[in-house]
Formats: sequence, C-alpha cells, structure tokens
Amino acid sequence: MYFYENGTNWSSFVQKFSKRSSVSITLIGKSNVVAGTALGVLHLKDIPLNNQVLLNGINNFPNVKINSFDLPSNYPSGGISLALSTTLFNPSIGTVPIGDMALDLMVGETKLGSVFATGVTIVPGDNILQLTGYINPAAEDIDVASSFFSAYIQGIDTDVAVQVLFFFFHFFFFLHPLHLLTSPSFLSFFFFFLKKII
Repeated sequence: MYFYENGTNWSSFVQKFSKRSSVSITLIGKSNVVAGTALGVLHLKDIPLNNQVLLNGINNFPNVKINSFDLPSNYPSGGISLALSTTLFNPSIGTVPIGDMALDLMVGETKLGSVFATGVTIVPGDNILQLTGYINPAAEDIDVASSFFSAYIQGIDTDVAVQVLFFFFHFFFFLHPLHLLTSPSFLSFFFFFLKKII
C-alpha cells in the first residue's frame, strides 16, 4: 500500500476510527473481477470503483469489564502482585494487532501500580485480556490506596482509570470486508487492498 503525504491521511483515519463511534472511508480505484454467470465465466477489467462506506469505529472501547481482580502474592520488587482478567468490547469491524502493552492504574491523579499484557490483538466483539502487574503506590499516596482498598473490601464501586505507558506497536489495521459490502467489484478491490497491506 502506498501512503500519500507520508501517511498523514492514514494516521488521521486511524485516530478517528479509534476515537469515534463511526467514520467514513472512500475507496477509489479500478477492479478486475472474474464473475460466474449463466452465460459462463466473465472476465471484467478496469471496473471503476468509487465507494464511500460508513464504518463503526472503536469509540475508545466503551464497554470494559473487569472479570476478576486477584492479589495473589507480594511483588518481587515491592508492593503486591496483581492479576486482572478484563473483557474489552470492540464495536468495530477492525482487527488491531497491538503487541505488548503497559498500563498505569490510576485513581484520580494517583498512580497505584501498573499492569502488562503481551501479544495483544484486538478483534471485533469481546476480547478477554489477561493483565498482570503490581500495586505499589508511592509513600505519599498510601492514603489514596487505603481508601481504594477499603471501598473495594466493602463492595463500594470505585472508578479506576488506565493510562497507556507504551505499546510495542506493530500497527497494521485490518477490516473485515464481508461486513462492508457484498458487491463483487468492491470485494475484489478490497482483497487486493488487503494483500497490499500484508
């Protein structure tokens, strides 16, 4: 695939796709199609393609659920080990291979600890992520951590945010074309498009 303007437009599309509930994409080009008909096989060449398609976006992953929250042992370098199982819902038709990632666990502006995941690929629908890490707040943040754990033990809901530290990001972006259109010219062009990406 060739990126115009050093990939600026592609980067803009990916950002919109990640943050919005929907985004449009226009595919322009020519397609060659082999069509089976009642008259036999037809080879159609240079069929013009100019389609605008509205895609469901990732929308900042609106539905994240914590399936399990375990504090199994002391963490070797200090603090408490943490194991989380989460379900992350991807409302889009995009598959995003993220790779390895690290996230800070935040209560308000206070960092409680960090969690890590390896080999992450986000697919359409529910994604179960296994995160491991630690809780080890700074000495000046012990009161915030104590309040958080007191609320947790009492069954009181508490907002915990995650902040991205890094992705080892091999960002290729795959759309599942059968969800878009069923026209043969569009599918033929889109499979050609995917081959160029891969």
